[in-house]
Amino acid sequence: MKLYNNNPILLTTKIKSLNSSLQGISLDTNITFRYTDIGDEVTYEQRGRGKNKFAKVESIFRANEYNPLCKHFADCGGCSAQHISYENQFAIKTNDLVKKFQSGHGFTPELIPAKKHFQYRNRMDFAVFPGFIGLRQAENFRRIIDVKKCELQSFWANLELSLIRELIFSKFSDLPFDRRTGAGFLKYITLRTNLDSSDTMTIFTFIEEFESSEIEKKFISEILSISKANNILFCYNRRQSEVSADGKTFIVKGNSYYKEEILQKEILVPFNSFFQPNPLGFMPIIRFIENILKDTNSSTLIDLFCGNGFFSILFGDNFQNLIGYDWVQSSIQTANENLTRIYPEKKINFEKKDLLQFKDVFSASNSIPKDSILILDPPRNGIGIKLSEYILQSGISTIIYVSCNPNSQLEDLKILSENYQIHSGLITDPYPHTPHLESVLLLKRIEMEPTQV
Repeated sequence: MKLYNNNPILLTTKIKSLNSSLQGISLDTNITFRYTDIGDEVTYEQRGRGKNKFAKVESIFRANEYNPLCKHFADCGGCSAQHISYENQFAIKTNDLVKKFQSGHGFTPELIPAKKHFQYRNRMDFAVFPGFIGLRQAENFRRIIDVKKCELQSFWANLELSLIRELIFSKFSDLPFDRRTGAGFLKYITLRTNLDSSDTMTIFTFIEEFESSEIEKKFISEILSISKANNILFCYNRRQSEVSADGKTFIVKGNSYYKEEILQKEILVPFNSFFQPNPLGFMPIIRFIENILKDTNSSTLIDLFCGNGFFSILFGDNFQNLIGYDWVQSSIQTANENLTRIYPEKKINFEKKDLLQFKDVFSASNSIPKDSILILDPPRNGIGIKLSEYILQSGISTIIYVSCNPNSQLEDLKILSENYQIHSGLITDPYPHTPHLESVLLLKRIEMEPTQV
C-alpha cells in the first residue's frame, strides 16, 4: 500500500469503457472497477502488485443518472449492473461474443434479450448470522448484507422472507448460528418456487445438533403457523459445512420436491437439485430445440450432463430410446423417476458416469445409432478436450449444444469444428443485471467428399 504521512494515497481515474463482465475500464490503469459506467470518475486506493493489483474504491462520481431499484445494489454480491440500462447491459454482454462467432465460424447468432428484468429467479439462498439474514457482500464471503427484500426473486419469496425474518428476530433470536462462537443452529434459508408460484418451498439448513431438540419442536409449531410455503423442509449438516439445502432431511410440510410444468410436462424438482434459475428466461432455448426436434426421424436422444433429465423430459416424445449421463447419483435417480413416470413405454437408460475425468463413459457406445441426436448442457467450463475428441469420432450426426458460458462453448468449438458446422443458434439472457448469458447451437456433421481412386 502506498502511504503518505501514514495515510493511503488516493488516486483518481475516469471510466472509458465497459467489459463483457459489466465492469468499468479506466483511461490510465488496467484495473477494472465494479458498479461503474462510462464517464464515471472513480477515487480509489491501489492495493497489491502485478497481476494481483486491485483497487479499493473510496467514491464514484456518477456521470449518468443512477437509480437502481434495489437499495442493496453495489453492496450485496447479487447484481452487477442495475446502474446501467438493460438495453446497454445486453449490448455490452453480447458484442464481443458476436464478433468471436463471426470471425471464428462465419456465423452470426440470433440475440434475444430478456423480457422480464426483475422477479425472475426461482431460487435464492440467504445466509443466517446473529442479527442478519441476507446475502454475502460482493468479494467478501465473510460479511453478510442484511437483505429485507431481493428484487430478483418473486413476490411470494419476498413475503416469505419477511415473515421468517419477523419470526426469528422476535421469538427465536438465539436460533441463528454464530460461526465464531458455535452458538445457535440455523445457517441458511432457501426459497424455491415454480414459474407462477403455485408450488413453493422453504428449506431451513441447521447444524446437526438442532435435530429433535426442544427448540426445534417450538420452531416447527411457529413456522407452520406463519409460512406461506406449500413445502417446508429441514436439513441438518455439519457445523463447518457452508452448503445450503443439503444433508439429512426432515419434511415438515408437503413434499421433498416442488412441481414445475413446462411444455405441458410436469417435472418434479427435488429440494436439493439444480434447476434452471429462470425457466421463463430460458424459454427461447427451449423453443429453439423444440423447433429442431419436431420433425426428427431419429430414434435415440443422448442427454449428456443430463442433470434431472430436463431436456429428455421435455422432448422425449420424439424418441424411442432415451440415454442420459451425469456424475451426480441423486440427479440420475431423479431423472429415472421422472422419465419412467412420464414415458413408461420407452427404453430409458440413465447412468452415473464420470464426465469430468472421462472414465467409463459411453459403455455401450458401439450400439448408439449414428443418427442419434446429442444434447450437451455442460457446466461453465464446457465439455473439455477429451469429450470433444470422443464426439468427433462418434459419428453422431446432430448436436444441440446448450451453454451457460458461451466463451467456453467457443473454446470447445475449436475442436468440434473439425467435423461439425454451426447451422443455427442464439444467445439469450435469463440473468439480467449479471454478466451471465445462455446460448444454444445446432451443429451438423460435415459430410466428407468420397475419396476418388
